[in-house]
Amino acid sequence: MSLYSLTHLTGRKRNVDRKIIVLTVEANKASFIVTVISVGVSILPTVILYMIIGSPALVIMPTLFAFAGWWLFRYRSKKGLQLPMYRLLLDRGRAKQLRGKALVCGVPMSDESAITKIVSSSVPADRLAESAAEELTPVYGQTSRTNNDAPRHDIFA
Repeated sequence: MSLYSLTHLTGRKRNVDRKIIVLTVEANKASFIVTVISVGVSILPTVILYMIIGSPALVIMPTLFAFAGWWLFRYRSKKGLQLPMYRLLLDRGRAKQLRGKALVCGVPMSDESAITKIVSSSVPADRLAESAAEELTPVYGQTSRTNNDAPRHDIFA
């Protein structure tokens, strides 16, 4: 019996080593797709610029769009989560919209919520730890009281 690691084929970085051969040139598959789509998107601006400046537009615009597409979708930020640039720009825009709002599980709270002001704690951490330790110390001689005589509230009653 043989065991093989398939992580490089099915894991997070499965497309890193995928290559495509285009006119005898080996290229990264994802970069090739981004370049082709970018050049396709540049057709209309190229036609408009061609009417203004002539044939140099056939070189300038597709090249500019290819670099812009590569920068947006293939280049990653150097800090933090190393997100693609388009995701970083979208996150920055959303963060500006949410400035000053409280988030609960990633969802902004409405302005009509019961929370009116969020402030940092005024109790030092060491005093907070002492009070928590006092609350958790057992009180001897007392038992927890449970009420087994209370009626049951079943859903399907």
